[in-house]
Amino acid sequence: MKRILRYLQAKQESKILLGLDRVREFLEKIGNPQSGLRVIHAAGTNAKGSVCRMLANIFLEAGYKPGLYTSPHFYNVTERIEAGGSLISESDFSRIAHELMKVDGHDRLTYFEFLTVVAFVYFKDKRADPIILETGLGGRLDATNVVAKPLVSIITTIGFDHVNFLGSTIAAIATEKGGIIKPGVPVVLGDITPKALEVISKIAKKQGAPLIKINKASVKSKPLWMGRGKTIIGYQDKKYKLGILGAGQAKNAAVVLEALKILLNKKFKVTAAAIRKGLLKTSLPGRWDLCHFKGRPWVFDVAHNAQAVESFLDTLYLSPWVDVKPKRAILGFLKDKDYPAMLKLLAGHFDEFYLCGLNCGRSCRPHILAGLLKNMTKAEIKIFSSIKSAVRRSLKANSAEFTAVLGSFRLVAPAKKHLEFK
Repeated sequence: MKRILRYLQAKQESKILLGLDRVREFLEKIGNPQSGLRVIHAAGTNAKGSVCRMLANIFLEAGYKPGLYTSPHFYNVTERIEAGGSLISESDFSRIAHELMKVDGHDRLTYFEFLTVVAFVYFKDKRADPIILETGLGGRLDATNVVAKPLVSIITTIGFDHVNFLGSTIAAIATEKGGIIKPGVPVVLGDITPKALEVISKIAKKQGAPLIKINKASVKSKPLWMGRGKTIIGYQDKKYKLGILGAGQAKNAAVVLEALKILLNKKFKVTAAAIRKGLLKTSLPGRWDLCHFKGRPWVFDVAHNAQAVESFLDTLYLSPWVDVKPKRAILGFLKDKDYPAMLKLLAGHFDEFYLCGLNCGRSCRPHILAGLLKNMTKAEIKIFSSIKSAVRRSLKANSAEFTAVLGSFRLVAPAKKHLEFK
């Protein structure tokens, strides 16, 4: 496994190269393991991970052996691939990867493309069904888009992120996300803006793909059960309990429920009880992830674009800690993200800011963040050389009534790991 991790690390350090030719050619050489899989394909700027996890849990409760492919991982790369509710083992991951490394052209695949191929091979080996695929970046040129005819396509949200790859307008980004729409395949849409809807509608019409939108008027979210880590939601006169916090999770559940209506017409058997149990069992690390350390609430959230930060704040408004003081934010961002927009949103909601760099070459330097924040807030601002030092100082002081750690997977995962294993 160590050799494989070194191999993947070398790939991860290379540039992102969007396109389907490399992965299609490679899949052809190994017999197209993705062919014959019954796939649910999900794209979106935010929320697609939650939607995919809900679907996987529901099918598991219904007696199926769902395959789930998500990204990025939180702690370990094997978290990205699972079948029947279990992560791919290191031995299976290593075995498949070593076999693929014997095939000509493996060196041309990007990090994400290689992992996508590993997932397809594993799903076929395990006879997983259905397969729930989360796009990595965009949709049109994402490696997961080699699937010719999914059962249903899902587009959760459309906002600004990865603009250097997807475009700097909502219309351009919607075009890329809409690239997963296939001829005649139904498309379920979450809460997207009118401009994005206009673009998606045109693509769907051209492809002859039925368009299903959630009924936002019938989406209801009651006050969050913060103490129990649950959210009570309603959709079309039915109530559900979600095992994941977040003001936006009600709309995500609505997307799942609409997708299930389509899948039930494709000979899947999913009972109302399986739906309720699957939603209740859904949780995700780093999504309004509530923990307590030294008797104080800490929330870990991987929000790394303005739309996600707005969703984080929407949940904060519904929480018991909306009015408590002092509130502390531990922040770190990648330099290719729109961190000025995220800082502007957060500036008025926290009394203290702990800024730190991330352990990667793409990290935004904390003094740059501090310079921007000084013009936005009178809150206390402190700079730290590392994530570990920021977390240690915060824990030692233990003076904040509420602490949020957010801005990137590369911040939240190591911060939470340090606290959990301290």
